[in-house]
Amino acid sequence: MKQLQESPLRLLSIICEEYGYRNELWREMLDISIVSLEQRIVKTGFDIQSFGEGMAEEESLGRKLHKTNTNLTWLDCTTNFELSLLKLAKVVVERCEEMREEQLLTPLPKRCRSSIDQELRSLMSTCENRRYHGRGLQERAKVQLSTVSEISCRKRNILLITDVVL
Repeated sequence: MKQLQESPLRLLSIICEEYGYRNELWREMLDISIVSLEQRIVKTGFDIQSFGEGMAEEESLGRKLHKTNTNLTWLDCTTNFELSLLKLAKVVVERCEEMREEQLLTPLPKRCRSSIDQELRSLMSTCENRRYHGRGLQERAKVQLSTVSEISCRKRNILLITDVVL
């Protein structure tokens, strides 16, 4: 609380930090989802007969992958917004300092200004890292969608061959 009293502008970094924290939790959840789906797909790929078994009560793999991929797209959008918010916060801090100078007011103490700048840089770096990992998850989801499609086609072909032989 003392830090906010020293500089109300610190509130911007707190808001950005909270937004980033929520995005990171979402990214972690999507990462876990992708890993789980990848494991299921690997198992399915080795045992073509089990494809779709036990899935009656849950969504198909393709649907789950599509849902996860859609959420990854939204995560990318919110991460882009987060980055824009951080850039805006940086501009606001700079502009407030310029206005203080223009009005001959005392500038923020250097320690405080340095701390805010460092926090915003750190949050930007974390956001860029999250964006990088999120895009990697999107690529993995696309590969898994392709794999599920291929497995499904193979299964249909096996069923067609089996029907023709019988």
